[in-house]
Amino acid sequence: MQRRYDIDALRVIAIFLLMLYHSAIVFQSWAREFVQFPQSDESLEGLWSLMLALNIWRIPLLFIVSGIGFALIIKKRNKRQLLSERSKRILLPAIFGTIFIVPIHYWLFYTGTNQSYAWSLNPGHLWFLFNIFLYVLIGIIPMYALRELKVKNTLLMVYSLPILLAIESFLIPYSEYSAFAFTLHGLTVGVICFTYGFALAKSESWEFLSRSGFIHLTLALALYLFRVLLWQNKPPTLLLSTEASLWLLSALGLSYRYLNKKSAWLTYLSPAVYPMYILHMMVMYTICKLILPVSLPAEVQFLIIVTCTISVSYIGYLLVKPIPYVRVLLGMR
Repeated sequence: MQRRYDIDALRVIAIFLLMLYHSAIVFQSWAREFVQFPQSDESLEGLWSLMLALNIWRIPLLFIVSGIGFALIIKKRNKRQLLSERSKRILLPAIFGTIFIVPIHYWLFYTGTNQSYAWSLNPGHLWFLFNIFLYVLIGIIPMYALRELKVKNTLLMVYSLPILLAIESFLIPYSEYSAFAFTLHGLTVGVICFTYGFALAKSESWEFLSRSGFIHLTLALALYLFRVLLWQNKPPTLLLSTEASLWLLSALGLSYRYLNKKSAWLTYLSPAVYPMYILHMMVMYTICKLILPVSLPAEVQFLIIVTCTISVSYIGYLLVKPIPYVRVLLGMR
C-alpha cells in the first residue's frame, strides 16, 4: 500500500497547531483559573480571535487522522497483533506520561502560583491518547468485519461528516463546542471522527475532496467570520458544527492535493511529533516560568514561548531517540 504522506503531514500540522494554541492560552485572562495554565499579566485578546478559528476542529482532525491510520494498518495485522501494537504505541505512553510527565507540568503550575501541590492521577493533555485507545478497543471487532467495505457514493461519504456532527451537537449537551477534553461531547465527536476517518481511508472520495478543498475553505472562513463578528462566538448550533466540518473537509482535501508527497521536512518531523506532543506541556510550563517574569512585550513573550516549546520539545525527541527503553515509553517504534 502506497504511503499516505498527506496523513503524516496533517498529523504534524495538527500537533504544531496544538502547541501554538496552548501557547496562546497563556495570554488569556482566564488561563490560570479555568484551565490551570501559566498566565501572563498582559492579555492578547486579539490573538484569541484567531485561535477561535482553530479550536472547533483541531482535535477532531486528530481523531480523523487516527481513524485513517487505523484503516491503513488494519490489513497488515491480525486482531491480536493490532491490539498489541496499539497498546505499546498508544496506551503505554499514555500511562507513562500520566504518571511521570503530566505531574511535572502541574507541579510547575502550582509552585508558580505559590500553591501547595498534591499529586493525583490525572492524564492532563494525554486524555486524547486514552480516547483513541478506547476507540480502537471497542472498534477492533466491527472494523475488522467491515475492513473490505467501501462507501462508493462520494457525496454520501464526504457529507456524512457534517450530518453526523450536526446530529451530535443537537443530542449531546456541551458548554463550549471546543470543550473536547473529559466530556461526553468530546468522546462522541471523537467516535464520529475516528469512524469517519476509517471509512474515508478506503473510499474513492479523495479526488472530490481535493477539487472542492478551496470551496470548503471559503465556506468555513465565511462561517467563522459570521460567528465572530455577527454572533460574538455564539452562533446557532447547526452553523457551529457545520463550520467545524468544513474546516475538516478543507484540511483533508488540500493536504491530499498538495502534501501527498515525500518531503524533507516531513521526514524529520513525522517521527518526532508524537513524543513532542507528550513532552510539550512540561516544556511549555518550564519556559513560561522563565519568560513570563521578564519585562518584555506580551507579543514577544508569546513568540518566544511558541518557538522554544517547539524547538525544545524537538530537542527532547532527539535526546530520547537513541535510548531503546525510553523511546518506547514515548511512543516511538
